[in-house]
Amino acid sequence: MLSSNIAFAAKETNDVIPSERVNSLRALGLQVSIDDFGTGFSSLSTLRLLEFAQLKVDRQFVHNISKSNQLAELFSFIQNIASLFSVNLMCEGMEDEEDIEILISKGCRYMQGWYFSKAIPGYKVAKLLKNIDIISGSNNTSDYRQLADNIRKVCDTGAL
Repeated sequence: MLSSNIAFAAKETNDVIPSERVNSLRALGLQVSIDDFGTGFSSLSTLRLLEFAQLKVDRQFVHNISKSNQLAELFSFIQNIASLFSVNLMCEGMEDEEDIEILISKGCRYMQGWYFSKAIPGYKVAKLLKNIDIISGSNNTSDYRQLADNIRKVCDTGAL
């Protein structure tokens, strides 16, 4: 399924406009994600205006979560919001193995960041997609280290 991220960089002057745009994307069959949740205008008031499938938690709410009880509690609050709206939660900006372990222990299933792969050009994405069955190997979340290694190998060499 194709996904589209919605980031709110500037406040819309009319609350109808963002929801109309999002509904247009959804009508095309796109899955809509709220990007950078918790920052800027991607706020609680935005959530009630739009239909979406995923909240993407901004890096600042998960980076160093392993070292901060306050961040851990804030993340639990954000998890509860995702649960309330029955949407997936994606943690952005993952760079640290300790943070990943904490988020896995809290039930987080979706993460992205440089720990797994830096931004890659389209032709490397094609290589990844061709090798997706090999890369993923196991659906066991605890195999994230192997998954990250496999992604890096495919991006660097085109094969495992």
